[in-house]
Amino acid sequence: MANNENKKGVIITAVVVGAVAIGVYVATIMLNG
Repeated sequence: MANNENKKGVIITAVVVGAVAIGVYVATIMLNG
């Protein structure tokens, strides 16, 4: 149970970090473009 919860947390963290990275990347292109 604990392992499953931890895995879910890691996946959510990865998705959030990825979304933020994409957002920053797009914002940078918009500002530079």
